[in-house]
Amino acid sequence: MAFITTEEVKNIRTQLKKELPNLKFSVKKINYSKVSITIKSGNLDFRGALVKEQNGDYLQVFRDFKSQFAKDEKVVEALQKVNDIAFSQNYHDNSDAMTDYFDVAYYVSIKIGDYDKSYELRAA
Repeated sequence: MAFITTEEVKNIRTQLKKELPNLKFSVKKINYSKVSITIKSGNLDFRGALVKEQNGDYLQVFRDFKSQFAKDEKVVEALQKVNDIAFSQNYHDNSDAMTDYFDVAYYVSIKIGDYDKSYELRAA
């Protein structure tokens, strides 16, 4: 059963602030099973790095973010760090599609901006 503790979410938040000081994050625990990471502002142009234009105020980061944001290597590197940190807290994935067995430590959602407030691009 997916579960993440408050302490693990706090560790993710602390590591993100330490590793990526140029970005502002919101890190929340949702229903004890999911960590939601929102990049609120920073000096990276995520929308400009998109391969395919997306409408809306916020961008959902997919598991295949390297092809989603392929136009800017700095954006891909930053998202790789966010992804590595998000999955660093005792994460496991013992799922097996062949037997319909699903077992993960917790779920992760990464987005840029939020539905009520867009990502704020700041000068470098």
